[in-house]
Amino acid sequence: MTDDISPARDATSSAPQILAVVRLALLAAAWRWTKEEAERAAGLTARQIDHYTSTIEPMPESVTDTIAALFRLQYHLWSTRPFGDYADWWRQPWRATSPIGAQSPLEAILADGRPAIDRINAFYDAMLAGDFS
Repeated sequence: MTDDISPARDATSSAPQILAVVRLALLAAAWRWTKEEAERAAGLTARQIDHYTSTIEPMPESVTDTIAALFRLQYHLWSTRPFGDYADWWRQPWRATSPIGAQSPLEAILADGRPAIDRINAFYDAMLAGDFS
């Protein structure tokens, strides 16, 4: 019967979703974000993270991709600030000439969503490649 959802199929099909939720929870803890800040940064509305942890309904790919981009941003932080206080970094405003303007990375991401995450990642990609322009 093709309509049957077996426990093995449930576990397999929800594995990427579970990984995304765990990654978001780990990042939020490391960065000292509130649950609401983590949900907004990932492109979720209030309490959606609870929904996706208690159901087999698939999380939108745009959300899992955004969480992966946030995880990539943590890689950049580890590369440039090993064992740093990431919570302070998130709330420290950048210069007006930066890719996110005169706001903190958290403010930029909460205001602009994924485009801000991509601009910050591109900034770190260039910096790690030696391009300081």
